[in-house]
Amino acid sequence: MTGCYPSKTRIPAFDWVEVKTGYSGPEGREYIRCMPDFKRFQEETSEKSRRTRQQEFFKGLGDALELNQRLLSPLVYTLFEILGEDWHTISIKEWIHRGADSFIGESMNGMLQDMLSKKIIGQNTMTELLFALYKEVSYEFGDLIWGSERRLADLMVYWKTGTDTKSHEFGPNSPQVREEVDEAIEKLAETLRFYKMNTNQPIYIIITADHSQSEVREFSPLIEQFKEEIGYSVATREDRVYPERLNKADIIVANNDRAAFFYSFGKPETKRKIVDYLKDRREVDLIIYVEGDQARVIQVLEDGFTRPEDVHVFFKDRQKEYPNAVERLEGLMKGDKWGDVVVSMKEGYSLNPDFKPEKEGEKILHGDHGGLNYSDSVAPLLIWGPTIKSNEKKDAWRTFRTVDIAPTIAKIFKIEKIPTDGGVLAVFSENDNR
Repeated sequence: MTGCYPSKTRIPAFDWVEVKTGYSGPEGREYIRCMPDFKRFQEETSEKSRRTRQQEFFKGLGDALELNQRLLSPLVYTLFEILGEDWHTISIKEWIHRGADSFIGESMNGMLQDMLSKKIIGQNTMTELLFALYKEVSYEFGDLIWGSERRLADLMVYWKTGTDTKSHEFGPNSPQVREEVDEAIEKLAETLRFYKMNTNQPIYIIITADHSQSEVREFSPLIEQFKEEIGYSVATREDRVYPERLNKADIIVANNDRAAFFYSFGKPETKRKIVDYLKDRREVDLIIYVEGDQARVIQVLEDGFTRPEDVHVFFKDRQKEYPNAVERLEGLMKGDKWGDVVVSMKEGYSLNPDFKPEKEGEKILHGDHGGLNYSDSVAPLLIWGPTIKSNEKKDAWRTFRTVDIAPTIAKIFKIEKIPTDGGVLAVFSENDNR
């Protein structure tokens, strides 16, 4: 939605750590988690006051509210902001919606707090929570399609969540995922029919995704074992609602399912010990860290590991294995937000505790993402519209980057030269007479 890489958006992943220093006070650390953690809804601690429990509960749900207002860099423009007031824009469940005229739920947390205060839902059951959310979302859809002024949107962005969820649960190649895709296409067709009946304007459709998924067959207890074995005080996602634990920790680990960020606050040798520990983990694929002014990468092999190599050299001939890896890691190289060490897991492994088998040695089959590998990174792209040229079966597959999507959409609206890292895709016919 910005056409920029994470080094500019300042959003490196779903989980990361913000380190802040006041004018006169010590640094404060904040664990950011943009993905709502619904499991915390069921947690109750009788020793704490109701107010404290509620504060921890809503903090535990995630920082989706602040993703647009506080965390997304003010130096980048979203597609909604680029189109401005001349076009009516709508965002449905899309994470980045800053500047949209209408969007669903200004705040996941705010919506929940409102429903709690109105006693629409209770404090104890997951079923009540999800059912109330579903009703709230369904109620909003009519207004979102029409807009508050009862006029159709010029740009409508819709994030289909079910495909990702089913892929996590059953694996990316499962029939359940195909069923979700079919359902999404059916809803899209209904929306197109609706628009065609109510407008004479040309209609463009773009279907893509921000990532794909790898099959996961084993849960890696790396973070749990690292915490026990490294010999330093370690804070993790579970400690995010306890500032005192974050501020006292020598190391903070941000778990991004098939990747993790390690933040070192201890002695200078702490980072080296993190790297040495990770080199002995066979489920680890890549270890990336900054040494001096250079970002280096180590690849863990079945019988050892490679020597540290500059990331530009390592990834130069590995674009098919790790698409756009250097651009995605640029924020790490600038020493900002990504931590001191980044680990990307081998295919087949996940750090997601939801995939932990009930019985030791039990095999699993799920889907997950977050790594730098091909399966996590590459998604399809379909573009359809009156000035889009036909892609014949004989044509070679064209590569694109997600940063190319925003400038391509801007061109459809005849807006040129927007500030992005991407470029307009070569999909328009030569006789473009819009």
